[in-house]
Amino acid sequence: MHHAAEEEIHGPWMTVELARHGYRIFAGTLYPTLQRMQDEGLLTSRHDVVNGKTRRQR
Repeated sequence: MHHAAEEEIHGPWMTVELARHGYRIFAGTLYPTLQRMQDEGLLTSRHDVVNGKTRRQR
C-alpha cells in the first residue's frame, strides 16, 4: 500500500519488490489480493499498453 500511495504499481513489479524484502509471493496469491483491495475501494486500476502488452496499473 505504501508504494501504491506514492506511485502507480503493477503485479510483476510488486512480485520483485516483495522478493527484495524476503517475501516470495505467487500470482495466484497476489492478484486475488489486489482484486479484493480494489473491490474494497483501497485501490483503483486502469489498463495500459506497455511494450505491446496490456498491463493493469494500480
